[in-house]
Amino acid sequence: MKKITLLLFISLFIFSCGGVKEINIEKPDPQTPESLKTYLDKRNVNYQNTDLYTLASFEVMNKLIKEDKFNFPEIYFFNKNKERVINRANLSECFNIISDINDVNKSETDSSDSLENWTKIISPLYTENKTANANYDAYVIINWFTEVPESINEQSFKWYQEIKQEFEGKMNVKVFLVSFDMQEKWIPNKKNPSN
Repeated sequence: MKKITLLLFISLFIFSCGGVKEINIEKPDPQTPESLKTYLDKRNVNYQNTDLYTLASFEVMNKLIKEDKFNFPEIYFFNKNKERVINRANLSECFNIISDINDVNKSETDSSDSLENWTKIISPLYTENKTANANYDAYVIINWFTEVPESINEQSFKWYQEIKQEFEGKMNVKVFLVSFDMQEKWIPNKKNPSN
């Protein structure tokens, strides 16, 4: 029987308005939909189930780590054509990043990245989400990870709440709140003996 090697050690670079930190994580705890929901509920995140996503597989997680895309907190904006808008994230603009969403369809795009690239590597947490492929004025991906300090996730959740509150009824925005946590469903059945 094949063995899947669990990620025993992840070295993450955390990018935030305050600078860069390196965080070491040993043997991250695999999560379930229930444990992720509990995590969000304990932090009073007012989320919609249709906005909750996870990475699709362990292979995707490893790929993002190798491509240096396993950074927290991170927010990606996509225009109505599903092209990623080039984010300017520096100290002076970090706090105003949400207010720029009105200009997302006028901003310069990164032709090497699209929403389709991301929707191929994420999965809805609860049900098949048909709204992910509907047409919106803009799309936003916000990541979070239970293994980072709470202050990092607080920024992700703050962005999520601001977008939901600011643009509700004004602009049709699809938000993907993506957990980058290892999922319990990725681990082979523990009852089966390993050979």
